Amino acid sequence: MKINPLAEFKQEVLIQKTAQKGIEKIYKQKPFFFFLIAVVLLFGGYKIYDVTKPQNVEFERSEPIEFVEYDDAGNPLLLPERIAKRDKEIDGIKNKKRKEGPCIQYAIRVKQEGFYPLCKGGTIFLRKNEIWKYGKTCLAKEERYPNFDDMLYDFIIETVGTEEECLIQEKLKIYNYALLPENLQRKVPIIRPPGNCQDN
Repeated sequence: MKINPLAEFKQEVLIQKTAQKGIEKIYKQKPFFFFLIAVVLLFGGYKIYDVTKPQNVEFERSEPIEFVEYDDAGNPLLLPERIAKRDKEIDGIKNKKRKEGPCIQYAIRVKQEGFYPLCKGGTIFLRKNEIWKYGKTCLAKEERYPNFDDMLYDFIIETVGTEEECLIQEKLKIYNYALLPENLQRKVPIIRPPGNCQDN
């Protein structure tokens, strides 16, 4: 049997046109189906907050904040002005009448490495068990943090005592955070824990 190249070519073109018409027919009948697939491909697996990805990282600076100096042996120290500010605030705590207790000073540490929120915006990378925040409360954990995420954070009680005692411990730890190895090993160290917006 002789092969007719022209006939074969016409037949192949006809098959391609028929297939194209079939696809167009499906698309016209079910445009929502294709729209749904596109949405799934674009947003599938996305989380509103995912510790594995940075969220609007803003903490990076071209130069570190000046809040630490080093002695002759290479040990990190707070700058004198930071020490003076801390001590003044501690004096203010002592000079005001406070609750007798019981109160607690606590630390919030992260359970897994990833990107965690900075209280003033952006995120920062923390390794497992690093400090996210120091705090003080005279309430139960459930009252202080009704929506506490036990999957991401550990709530650790460090001091139990009067309100004054716990406030002083909170103050000392917030200021001394700047000297922790986990902070100083960063390319750009930060002045206080990521979850503490201020020194108090």
